[in-house]
Amino acid sequence: LAVGLSLLIPGLGEWYANDFSSGKYFVMSEGGLWLMYASFDVYGAWVRDDARNYAKTNAGISLDGKDDKYFVDIGNFSSLTDYNYAKLLTRQSEKMYLNTEQYFWEWKTDAQRKTYKEMRINSDVAFNNLKFVGTAIAVNHILSAINAGMSAASFNRSLSSLPFDVRFSAITNRDGIDGARMTLTTHF
Repeated sequence: LAVGLSLLIPGLGEWYANDFSSGKYFVMSEGGLWLMYASFDVYGAWVRDDARNYAKTNAGISLDGKDDKYFVDIGNFSSLTDYNYAKLLTRQSEKMYLNTEQYFWEWKTDAQRKTYKEMRINSDVAFNNLKFVGTAIAVNHILSAINAGMSAASFNRSLSSLPFDVRFSAITNRDGIDGARMTLTTHF
């Protein structure tokens, strides 16, 4: 039970096993990791939205109905014309964008394109960090479960040194289980 509780919420199994002195560190780690996860998520979305609005202002893009690949491409090429020409040269015509207002972009300067590209990459890095923090959260759960198991085993060993023993058993007859029996034994 202690292991299952700590897999669910780190530190809870240690609390159940009467050893919260170590469990409190897993609880604090869990809180800190979730705070870090939320921070990376909010920061990544904030920088992504800023980058896209920057591209809308400085490259004339339309934000509606675009996938992530489009936002990568506008950071790698100065204009829709340059992008489509590069795809023609490499015989990848299926990757070309329609030459319409919906997909149009043209950066005013190369410095603006590079600024946008850096902003987009910073957003991707923040979102990528979510994977590492998520892994750390999973590891925290597993380590807490292991620690809770050890704490529960230690607690159970301490119970065996008590001056009495409690055992539960089933009362059976030929038709099945008829009841339960509790036996309390003490030694003098």
